[in-house]
Amino acid sequence: VIDIAIRVHREYGFDLFPTFCIAPREMHLIVNIVYDRSSQDEKRRAIAAIRKMIDECAEAGYGEYRTHILLADQVMHTYSWNGKSLLRFHEQIKDALDPKGILAPGRNGIWPRKYRGQGWELLGKGRETSTPEKSKL
Repeated sequence: VIDIAIRVHREYGFDLFPTFCIAPREMHLIVNIVYDRSSQDEKRRAIAAIRKMIDECAEAGYGEYRTHILLADQVMHTYSWNGKSLLRFHEQIKDALDPKGILAPGRNGIWPRKYRGQGWELLGKGRETSTPEKSKL
């Protein structure tokens, strides 16, 4: 994972400031992309860099522990095992406990039935959204 972070940071022109959190059965690499918020170019590159790291880490078999809300939909869609069974499970729970979709719609990439597939997901340019469902609004 650190190899991906180093390469992507270089590719997008950022310094890497990694933090490792190590426990007996897990390790987290925390990546903070430091950029000039007044620069539109640096903002664009920072978002592109983190989206690329998410995709490449997922391809290598690593999952995200947590992320910024801008990236929550993309991260949730990286958990694609068994036809995205984790997402479908979360959606079933969401629909059962919050049938009107009032409580934090879209939080952690889990959308209530009435918003699912309606274009609310922030997956990034050129990425598909979930399929619209027929729902009672």
